Amino acid sequence: MPAKQMYKFGQFVLDREERLLLRDGKPVSLTPKAFDILLALAENSGHLVKKDDLMRRVWPDAFVEEANLAQNISVIRRVLDTNGEQYIETIPKIGYRLTVKTQILGEPQSQPDVSNGAESPRLPDNRTVPLQQASRAAPQRTRQYIAGVAALTLAILAIAGLALYMRSGATRAAPVPRPPQPIRAIWMVFCSPA
Repeated sequence: MPAKQMYKFGQFVLDREERLLLRDGKPVSLTPKAFDILLALAENSGHLVKKDDLMRRVWPDAFVEEANLAQNISVIRRVLDTNGEQYIETIPKIGYRLTVKTQILGEPQSQPDVSNGAESPRLPDNRTVPLQQASRAAPQRTRQYIAGVAALTLAILAIAGLALYMRSGATRAAPVPRPPQPIRAIWMVFCSPA
């Protein structure tokens, strides 16, 4: 049975399979989303991880605001804060970087790619290629979501247009008074008592 893949940095060990963060061998509490963000940063330690890549990885089926990412980064920083050492660097308006190199413990296993769920490309020394160099193709779910929103928007516009057409047609279809019959009009002119 192959050994589990874990990332060690400073006094921390990040166990990918067990989804555990350990400080000096003791578990540290992290929310699932914060764990996923820290895992992405650990897998790419020393390299910039773009905000968009992190958001696609952590929230693949949802559209969330960048503030959610910033809030989780803040939580991770508080958890990792030991003796004032900063482990996460913010690159303004671009992304984040784990400032310490991680040591991979155990045998590497396949790691999901941030952008499309495929296995990340590997370097000769079994490290993964940084996320920003991975495929940039949009996830299939995102394309399906956009197509669904576009179809729904078109359907709403079609219904609104039909309703406006029917309403304007109703005012044009109002009955117009009939002119008097020609024979009767003529008779009234010639046969009326003087």
